Amino acid sequence: MFSAAVPLQGGVHHVNEQWPDYWAALFAKFGYSMVDALRATFWNNREIDWWYVQNAFLFVQSSSLANYPALTSQPSMAELRVVHPRHYLEKARRANIGLAEVLKMFAPLARDAFARRARALGATIGNAFAKRTPETTTASSVKHD
Repeated sequence: MFSAAVPLQGGVHHVNEQWPDYWAALFAKFGYSMVDALRATFWNNREIDWWYVQNAFLFVQSSSLANYPALTSQPSMAELRVVHPRHYLEKARRANIGLAEVLKMFAPLARDAFARRARALGATIGNAFAKRTPETTTASSVKHD
């Protein structure tokens, strides 16, 4: 069994969010076939978290797939790139925030943005002074009028 987050799913330690067809092509290079026998079976089961239902696939060695006819006879989703409705609704709820929530977020976001810019400016100024070493500012390099 293999499971990976889809693009923009978010979550902890999701470093390579890809659609299932990406993984199918990658595993195929190593002689494995994707079997989508789990999603259709569990899609409407509310007792299973949506991320398991949406992202779980079986990969079977292609040369052995004929030995497991029960796997290929299972119902599968018509499309690999599918987002579970519970996932969609969760994202939609987060995106549908009102003005009051935006105003509450503004002060900390502005503070963080200002702090980032101040650090970047400080680093830039620090780098400019670091480049002016005593060797580069000798008496012969200073102009006198």
